[in-house]
Amino acid sequence: MAIYSYTEYTPYQKQKKEAKNNNNIEIKLKIKTKTLKDILEIQKLTYGEIILEIKQDGVEIKNVDPSHVYMVKQKIPNSVFEEYNIDKEINIGLNVEKTLELIKNSDKKGYIVILKNSDNDKEITLLCDGFKYNINLLNVEDMFKPKIPQLDLPIVFSIDTKTFYNFLDKTNKITDHCFIKSYSDKLILNSGEVYNDDNTMITLEYDKNDLEFFNTKNNIHKVFFSTEIIFNLMKKLKTIYEKMLIYFNTDNPIKFVFTGEYETMILLAPKIFDYDDDPDMKNIENSEEDAPEEIIENNNSNEPEKEDISDNSDKEDFSEKTEYSDDNDISEDKEDNIKNEDIKPENQEIEKNDSFDKKIELKTKILETKKLLLELQFELLELEKKERIEDDQ
Repeated sequence: MAIYSYTEYTPYQKQKKEAKNNNNIEIKLKIKTKTLKDILEIQKLTYGEIILEIKQDGVEIKNVDPSHVYMVKQKIPNSVFEEYNIDKEINIGLNVEKTLELIKNSDKKGYIVILKNSDNDKEITLLCDGFKYNINLLNVEDMFKPKIPQLDLPIVFSIDTKTFYNFLDKTNKITDHCFIKSYSDKLILNSGEVYNDDNTMITLEYDKNDLEFFNTKNNIHKVFFSTEIIFNLMKKLKTIYEKMLIYFNTDNPIKFVFTGEYETMILLAPKIFDYDDDPDMKNIENSEEDAPEEIIENNNSNEPEKEDISDNSDKEDFSEKTEYSDDNDISEDKEDNIKNEDIKPENQEIEKNDSFDKKIELKTKILETKKLLLELQFELLELEKKERIEDDQ
């Protein structure tokens, strides 16, 4: 089945054809060719099929890679378009690679007009450089619709996109991962020397006042993540945006936000870090004891609830959260033990160690279960993709 077709019209034919179809047009969008190319090239790096959510205030795209390790969301406000006329809000499925093939040699300084007729839900029309392309739409009902999880990411800082790209570029030459660690007064980006055979390190360190924006907490936070994925995306993003914001929390997905003419957001699953390899993070739960009382209360109130992992496919994509026991319950237990004269201090220490080992065991089981669910979701997506190909044939 043909994916697309194109026709070149004379000016008179174009005028006559447009006049005939104008009454049936329910969507007409006009956008700069370069802008559309940039958007689609970013999406292509994630997955070759997207859903365009065309709304009154603009277009949204949410895309997840096949292994469900990261998500890319883009929000293109209607102000980006030279023309933005829609009769109703609609979702359309688009083959990114085929569309890019059609417009890759188009004039970057020109414009592309996107048309959809109300009497045809199976295709859209692109007008570009005098050519008309009819592109078959994908069936939205058969496509995966990702949802963005609710996350508590209190640490936020800004950085130049080229600086962050250069850090990733240098890091990739010696390892495939890195970490970001925040203190109350500074921020560190590091290539992760603990896992590096020759102990080569690449480090960026900023005092709080050196950063244009830095929202931190008194206790230490650290996120550990793969560099390959974000590095590949940054190759394109650094040519579009000058600044970026990075949001993170210990053992949570890391969020990268790029704001300009339109917004791009990337949500990347973390690598789970072994705290025994980092003295600063070994007693991360106890570090709250040194924080002011109001921060302790705030952290407890925002503590993530325990999830039912038996049926939460929408949230499993990125919620690599570490679950903690209630610190207040631990404190009450310790007080009861101190009051009980029959319990010796060494027994208290043994109980504390047992509790810590139990939490580590539970965390490991949760992560293993989530990994299995992600693998099953990926297999399901592959099966659905094969079925669509067979149906088309």
